[in-house]
Amino acid sequence: MPEHIGVSPERLIYGTMRMGEVTRSVAEWSDFLRSLHALGITKLHSSSEYDTFPLLCEILQHLAQYEDPPEFTHIVKLAEPSFNDAGFDAGRLEQKIDAYRQALGSECIHAVQWMWRQNLNDDAGRIGQFERALAAIAPAIAALKSAGKIRLFLCFPYSVDFAQAAIASEIIDGLAVYRNADETEYDPLIQNCADMKKIVLVIRPLNAGKVLANEFIPAASHVQMALDMPAIEAGIISSNSLDHIRELLA
Repeated sequence: MPEHIGVSPERLIYGTMRMGEVTRSVAEWSDFLRSLHALGITKLHSSSEYDTFPLLCEILQHLAQYEDPPEFTHIVKLAEPSFNDAGFDAGRLEQKIDAYRQALGSECIHAVQWMWRQNLNDDAGRIGQFERALAAIAPAIAALKSAGKIRLFLCFPYSVDFAQAAIASEIIDGLAVYRNADETEYDPLIQNCADMKKIVLVIRPLNAGKVLANEFIPAASHVQMALDMPAIEAGIISSNSLDHIRELLA
């Protein structure tokens, strides 16, 4: 692996899950996001399930007061159905999308990291329920896209088998999966996405810092490796240090 290969900023998404690990005021966080935007990192990954979500919304409201506010596009994490739901519900999906749009101040969600939850110990059951629900899922997603509420509908599968079933459907635009030096089990499916002209977003390209145990390989090289497959559009990073993020960039 080369000593240092920088990553293009458009291929990085800032993940907000770990914002709570540092103490900053809303104004300081606003400056942080403005700095990210100036570096070319203009996509944010968030979830209403994260403790940091209210803080993110407050920061975005603060930024909106600037005369020339930075514009971010959003990737959101969303389960439909979730663990206690009987099955897929189109109305509930739209309500969740609308709640994100309102909270984030965004007319259109760039990408939905969608999950079919229910019993994660019964993968065959989840896959069967998903496939039986496709007749309801397809028009629901098409309607959201037609209304300009979402652009991409990506599957976070929880398993390789579910990923395979998901990308077989035309309604799924691709995958959001783990990929780093330690986790490569989705590589065949990522290649399938490339063959099918679908896209992939990579989650935890540094495996929460574990891959950095090899101090001779820079973080930028690890991230570049994690993104180095056809179909992979970008990776989600959660560093709260501008210096660390600058080290990743080309």
